[in-house]
Amino acid sequence: MSQSIVKLQLFGPFKVFLQDGQDVTPSSIRACALLAMLASSNTHERSRRWLEANLWSDRAPEQASGSLRQALMAIRKILPDGPLLLNTNRQTVALAPDVFDIQSLEDISSDGSMEFLEGMCIPDAAFQIWHQDMQSFFRSVKRPVTHDVAGTRQPLTIRCNALPYAKAEENSQNFLIARHSSFQLGQSIIETVGAECLVSKSVGTEKVAKRRADLDLTCNIISGTDDDFLVMDIASCHNQQLLYSGTIKLASTMPLDADLEFQRLSFDAAEAVMEKTAQSLAGEDPRRIARHHQYNAIQDIFRFDRASLLSADHSLDMAYSNEPNPVFLAWKALIRTVQAVELFEPNVNVLQRQAQILIEQCLYEGTNNSVVLSLLALVQVMLFGDEEYAIDLATPALEKNPSNAFALQAMAATRLICGDSKSAYDYSLRSRKIAQGSAFRHWWDLYHCLSCIANERYEEALKMAETAARRSPRFRPPLRQMISLYTYFGETEKAHRAASRLLYLEPGFNIEKFLTNINYPNRTLRNSGLLKLDYDHLRDFSQAAC
Repeated sequence: MSQSIVKLQLFGPFKVFLQDGQDVTPSSIRACALLAMLASSNTHERSRRWLEANLWSDRAPEQASGSLRQALMAIRKILPDGPLLLNTNRQTVALAPDVFDIQSLEDISSDGSMEFLEGMCIPDAAFQIWHQDMQSFFRSVKRPVTHDVAGTRQPLTIRCNALPYAKAEENSQNFLIARHSSFQLGQSIIETVGAECLVSKSVGTEKVAKRRADLDLTCNIISGTDDDFLVMDIASCHNQQLLYSGTIKLASTMPLDADLEFQRLSFDAAEAVMEKTAQSLAGEDPRRIARHHQYNAIQDIFRFDRASLLSADHSLDMAYSNEPNPVFLAWKALIRTVQAVELFEPNVNVLQRQAQILIEQCLYEGTNNSVVLSLLALVQVMLFGDEEYAIDLATPALEKNPSNAFALQAMAATRLICGDSKSAYDYSLRSRKIAQGSAFRHWWDLYHCLSCIANERYEEALKMAETAARRSPRFRPPLRQMISLYTYFGETEKAHRAASRLLYLEPGFNIEKFLTNINYPNRTLRNSGLLKLDYDHLRDFSQAAC
């Protein structure tokens, strides 16, 4: 590969340097911005329409195209007699390969003193939104140098073991099942908490004893009179604290990872480890701090109120600053989705742009993590309405980890949008069964309620909505379903009480908005026709009555 001859400085004031240090920064501020936009794309390529829309959003298409051509000419003048700096065609503009040396986060100080395109000011609203979004993103991913005694950052590591101890039994069927189980369970956990996995041959060997790990996951098969049982323990290697222990009866009629009880065990163990890992590591360990912020953030996300989502976003920034991990970015993208769905922010386009930046970064860093893929699939279907892209993400996630309730939920949401309500119900039911032991099970109750509504299973839908509301009294979405479902069943007094509770949690709520505002977050009710059936009864609820 030829040596790069042009250096782009993206952090601090934007600059363009030749290899000898000569400053050849274009005088045109929009030409500088164009170079930065290309350099900050994963492919170093943008469409002409995108560039025109984000640099000349206030101009007519013909004027914007002419302005883009002028900016491209200014860039070409950097090296008038040298190699081509740009590859252009009628649709796209790209940086020429092997020409540019682009400054990255790793090249700068982590003290936060250097902003992305610091001081660049262009009087264009679209550019300003893009610039602010990029600055916010890079602030969240700057990596501090603290906590790193040896100069390198060690990932959280789980060692997967299988009993029995005796080598003579290591080829037995039970041992092989235990070993396979430990790997499957370990895989589910590491994807949820963001860790690495060490697969050990068996417990007690000298080789295993020398391997460094933070958590020990051990599986054993115990044979009873009539049945065999899988026993799993997860303990800290640092303080021997038992983080999780579970036992299930082995099913003999299906693959282990397709068994519902095994999938529940896997999901419950992952959630428990996410919660308790922070307690098992030393106080200043950045991995402990990251898991602490991660669990706090997820608790806040599932509260579904504006302040909690902002708090969750901050917690995930803190988590990522202590341990750069795509799982944290995927949760941040989901926050943008909830903020948009719940109408917490006035400009959905800004939330979509922020989510898209996070999605690109996640896919760059974590394409092998099924939890990351599942969360991004939910974002694609809920925020962008792109069911095809969502399926492309959720399908490999589910193949990689059948115990992934988020992947099942994403598949349910995509099937719902595609009009395949029966498949949506099946996916949703399986997802809820797997997550029934979750501290956040009201989330799965809600989305199964929506699948039930789409399938006209209204009694089951009402039960799910009531269950979600009981489990999380400040959770607003199930109350919306309860208003309509109670009215459908003629229980107007209960519908009235649900509306009163919703008004308390959602200032500004009124029945007229609930029935007629197409942007209000009750799309499934609207698509089902329930709101039309309920209209005559619900419109009698005055705003004062609520």
